[in-house]
Amino acid sequence: MSGGPPTAVGVRVPQRRRVTVRGVVQGVGFRPYVYSLATALQLSGHVTNTPEGVVAEVEGTSEAVARFCERIAVDVPPLARVDAVEHEEMPVVGGDTGFAILASRTGGPGGTLIPPDTATCAACLSELADPADRRHRHPFVNCTHCGPRFTIVTGLPYDRAHTTMAGFPMCADCSSEYADPADRRFHAQPVACPACGPRLRLLVPPPQGDGPPLPSAETDPVAGARALLASGAVLAVKGLGGYHLACDATDPAAVARLRHRKARGTSRSRSWPGAPTTSSTSYGSAPRSVTCSPAEPAPSCCCAAARTRRSRHRGPTRSKGWLPAAPTSVSCCPTPRCTKCSSGCPATPRVPGCSS
Repeated sequence: MSGGPPTAVGVRVPQRRRVTVRGVVQGVGFRPYVYSLATALQLSGHVTNTPEGVVAEVEGTSEAVARFCERIAVDVPPLARVDAVEHEEMPVVGGDTGFAILASRTGGPGGTLIPPDTATCAACLSELADPADRRHRHPFVNCTHCGPRFTIVTGLPYDRAHTTMAGFPMCADCSSEYADPADRRFHAQPVACPACGPRLRLLVPPPQGDGPPLPSAETDPVAGARALLASGAVLAVKGLGGYHLACDATDPAAVARLRHRKARGTSRSRSWPGAPTTSSTSYGSAPRSVTCSPAEPAPSCCCAAARTRRSRHRGPTRSKGWLPAAPTSVSCCPTPRCTKCSSGCPATPRVPGCSS
């Protein structure tokens, strides 16, 4: 008879496997998720970010490795989206002790996706409103499950060094959260607090009106901005991805000043953004009473979401003047249709997480 020695019944055969996960898997807490999954299954190895996605090498019993591969695309973080999982058998090393998150690998073609900026989660909002929390009223509060992503990234793989947060070294408290696998800010790249993160500034025109804006003497930028709005000023609020122009919508003079500066006449509409209204609908957007998942903004209708190219001047061939179609329904969950597209327009699918 030929062949190797028989394997004893009940012996656990060691196995090592490399797993590559592609999709929206960076900036969403995927490496901490892999870390928790591997340690729960008593697997050794490591996980890292690469330009093509997240790559993990796990070693342990064949049963545990198989279980890891079954679950890696199932119980993913809320903001993650797995498009593909690739497995590759590797030689057993045998010398690994525990599981680790390694520094990201650079180089090679980039194939991963960066998630969009996400609305502040309930846990961060709770901290924001808690006077006893060190992030009380901190405007840049965020964690692994919320906050800026796409608008702060400067390169791949997604690490703090490849974001605009690179210029803000973490304080001892934030570093402790960043390194703690049990913390929801574990490897959250935009993590910051009032002691180490960005801060608000209020810039005002110089006294003579010429030259660049100067820092305001107001110690509280939010209070200063509120006072300026109350006095009829027009503010440019720098946010994620650009600037928002703001004024007191109940002040006709301030609204007229803003419309004049934007070269907007009075023929298009009698309303303006933020103006009080008794109507249950708003042009090109869902009603304010609708509440949906932060990751799934409430759509108005299928054509508005796709920004139907309907010109208000010379038809759909013009490149300017395109407007989203106005919805005829006030809910994001039923099946609204558009008045400015054909009668065969498909209905908007139900929005996951909608609470209306």
